[in-house]
Amino acid sequence: MNTAIQQRAKIKDMRVLLIGNNPIDLSAIYDILHSIKKIRFIPEIAFDRRDFFTKARNVKPECILIDDNMDPDELRMMLKKFRNDNKTKNIPIAIIKNNNSGHSLIEGAEEFILKQNINSENISKCIANSLRFHKTQEYLRDTYRKRKVQLLRMKKKAGL
Repeated sequence: MNTAIQQRAKIKDMRVLLIGNNPIDLSAIYDILHSIKKIRFIPEIAFDRRDFFTKARNVKPECILIDDNMDPDELRMMLKKFRNDNKTKNIPIAIIKNNNSGHSLIEGAEEFILKQNINSENISKCIANSLRFHKTQEYLRDTYRKRKVQLLRMKKKAGL
């Protein structure tokens, strides 16, 4: 088999949804994702609120990247809606931040990256970290549920 074909067979496809209201910023990130060679990113872009949820539900991305240029309250509402929707609650989310101040810890996001640090290597790491962090959260939630049931059973047997 041709080595180029073998290398291509090892490349994983990953759907990524880019969300924001600035086409210039999102197109730059789109281009960076296309330049990455180890993983073939298949980016989709959403620019308005209705489009965010429709694409997140229909595209079924492995990761969502959200530009924080939007209103902080709208961003929080969007993250809450993603986390409360059965079709989107298990998709890792990374926030693309303009700076390191302000609403730095937004509930519902697994990872953050500063726009000034965006390059192919850092954006790949950001996506990988958000996926890993999300899987770790799921593992801990599942383990907690199992252990909680076991502890309640032991407590019941002991008559406590």
